[in-house]
Amino acid sequence: MKKLILVLLFVMTACSNTNKSANYFFIKGLNEYQKGDKVSALENYKKAYNLDKSNIKIIRELGFLYADLGNLSKAKEYYNEALLMRAYDENSIESLLEIAYIENDYEAVKKYSEQILDKNSLLYNNSQLKMALHNKNYERAKYYYQKILEIENKK
Repeated sequence: MKKLILVLLFVMTACSNTNKSANYFFIKGLNEYQKGDKVSALENYKKAYNLDKSNIKIIRELGFLYADLGNLSKAKEYYNEALLMRAYDENSIESLLEIAYIENDYEAVKKYSEQILDKNSLLYNNSQLKMALHNKNYERAKYYYQKILEIENKK
């Protein structure tokens, strides 16, 4: 019994130290990014990710940085990984929608907008507006534009 407790304490301490190290590299990456050193930021984010692959913040930040560097396919990989961890993660959905707009991939826009839980949100209505405009459905576009104005006026 004592051996089991010692093993559990060792595992818990090791995990705690791993998370601290991952957080260290993550924060270091954030600082490097703010200084404009995206290469160092990416290196630190990768170190953090390798230490803690279950940290959704690290995963989303990798997606953001890859998108910022213009590597949209790599950004999508990380955002989709975040969605596997948290199916309705609005930050990842919003980022994937932005990439889909850039790539004119309206099948992806449809797919990701369906994952938005709050159908009264700006994010959802904006995605519907863009899809309606893409499909040249101007009545539907007008409807979503009016909904967006209503939401913004409530703020």
